[in-house]
Amino acid sequence: MRKVIALMIALAGCGDPDFCEEGQESYAVLDQDELGNKSWDGDSFWITGYDQKIRLLGIDSPNISGSKNLYDCTNSSTEHCQNWEGQLGSPLDMKRIASCYQKGLDHIEQKLRETSVCVIKDDSHSSTQYGSLLRYLELNENGMPMDFAAWQIVNGYSLTLPSGGQGSCDRCDEYREIAESKTGCLWEE
Repeated sequence: MRKVIALMIALAGCGDPDFCEEGQESYAVLDQDELGNKSWDGDSFWITGYDQKIRLLGIDSPNISGSKNLYDCTNSSTEHCQNWEGQLGSPLDMKRIASCYQKGLDHIEQKLRETSVCVIKDDSHSSTQYGSLLRYLELNENGMPMDFAAWQIVNGYSLTLPSGGQGSCDRCDEYREIAESKTGCLWEE
């Protein structure tokens, strides 16, 4: 667990409380009003006043509705389903996944209400094929930056993406290393 915490701190930066600096092209400071209310689906969110969705790089939340719905995995064997089954086992325990999804959304909402955030662009990715902006999210946790995707992995609210595409981001190898600990909601018995 110490290794996981050290990786989360290293991923998030040097610890400067002003980690989102004005005038830097790769950074956008969002306050809680701009984040909107209940705008998360775990790995994607919308910013009030903007038309584009933000998609977190390197992770996949257990979507249980809409497209890429994990309930569809009982009838198909897509790459998306194979990633989830490869990490959690087959068949997927949909009751546990649905419970962790809701618990994760509640925890995410609480976390976002408590802090300021910074959205950071990865130089190798700009947007998805659907037009969502691919970004990292860091939270101001008591004056220290905290990588939000790493936090979701540690708490078992999201899985990592396989190498390739969105799973080839600057921080993705570190995310997969954190995921090896298999901690949090999705792995609890």
